[in-house]
Amino acid sequence: QEGQLFYNSTANAFKETILDFPGATWASGVSINTARNSAGSSVQAPLDACVIFGGNEPPQSTKTESFDGSSWTEVNDLNTARTDGGASGTLTSAGFWGGTSSVGPDSALHEIWDGTSWTETTDLNVGRQAMMGFGATNTASLAVGGSNPGVIGNTEFWNGSSWTELNDLNTARETSAGAGVYPSGIIAGGTTGSVTANSETWNGTSWTETNNLNTGRTNVKGSGANGDLAIVFGGSSPSYTGATEFWNGSSWTEVADLATPRGYIANGIGSATAAMAVSGVNPGGRPTTVEEFTVNLGNKTITAS
Repeated sequence: QEGQLFYNSTANAFKETILDFPGATWASGVSINTARNSAGSSVQAPLDACVIFGGNEPPQSTKTESFDGSSWTEVNDLNTARTDGGASGTLTSAGFWGGTSSVGPDSALHEIWDGTSWTETTDLNVGRQAMMGFGATNTASLAVGGSNPGVIGNTEFWNGSSWTELNDLNTARETSAGAGVYPSGIIAGGTTGSVTANSETWNGTSWTETNNLNTGRTNVKGSGANGDLAIVFGGSSPSYTGATEFWNGSSWTEVADLATPRGYIANGIGSATAAMAVSGVNPGGRPTTVEEFTVNLGNKTITAS
């Protein structure tokens, strides 16, 4: 919650200052050094501290870049090149698991980032690619869905030392948007074999189907701190789109579009009110461009009945 509650004597009304999602915008950010699609990423709020890793240049990449708010710097590489993995964490505590690696598809490999270097650790129980992931650090993360090679609904929890299988998605899928910080999150869109608008929320124990996206799409990305406040953006349905939708805990609303339509964007970076769309792919190739999503404060009249 931000802003203030006040009385406007001219309007004879109480008002509150809120984050005004209908007035949200995407703006140009600082381009990364190496264009790639399907990379992993993590962020430390605000949007002046994040790290991007792996992806497809092509070929599959080990490159890691760190952002300090003004520039991207190449830092230590992943141990194993890969793309289409799940990721979560912050600038100094991140994880990257699964994906298509340089040693084969449907990988179970898992590496953790300590702010300086990558270390191989315990593998997933079920190797897969094109999955969704969310979590605050590399000690509390969720790996959801994906393909192996057909779409699956498997959900696994990482506790900092091992993966545990939990309740599956209701609708198996891959290439969806995932947003949240364990134990609260949301999965939206993707493909079940055909493009879907289906959304499900996670409460720490199980998945519940909820209201669908307005526009079904695959290869979409998401950003948000929990299952009650999130955005999804980009993807294809079937052509590439810049469409952005905001989740308020009960329904989806279309808001400002990306300036550059694209899919396979790096895993969602940020929150529902401050996010980044990094690189990806569209018919023009793989852009190095970065766009930043921000929500301004606005005043709202409080009404009573």
